[in-house]
Amino acid sequence: MKTKGPHSDALRKDLSRLIGGEKVKTEPEDLLAYSSDATRYHAQGKPEEVVLAASVDNVSKVVKYASDSEIPVTGARSRKRPVRGRDPMHGGIVLDTKRMNNILETNKGNMIARAECGVVPSSFLYDKMTHIGTQTDGHEAKTL
Repeated sequence: MKTKGPHSDALRKDLSRLIGGEKVKTEPEDLLAYSSDATRYHAQGKPEEVVLAASVDNVSKVVKYASDSEIPVTGARSRKRPVRGRDPMHGGIVLDTKRMNNILETNKGNMIARAECGVVPSSFLYDKMTHIGTQTDGHEAKTL
């Protein structure tokens, strides 16, 4: 499958215009790093661009642009462990949301928190919940 949208320089320029050039990565080492997880020898494809989204607005603009341009978008995943199944098989854009790591709200009484998608569960449990006096039992939360 070949992507139908703009390629290389045009894609980089369009994404940079939409969300800022510092959030768009095109260096060969960045593209290689985002082509697979810890099982690099299984890498099947390589993205054309990597976007380091820092807000919901960034994600919205990139996804709308990609949809309008018929460019595939692959969500980034942990590259430290084998997660298989979300490699950029058809090029396109890899969208990394790890910069979206803010705790938006915590409620001690209900033991509820609202967080952005880049929050790491173990980091959240051990670092963020302690400020509201919540104890953890050492288990990592699977959903936030």
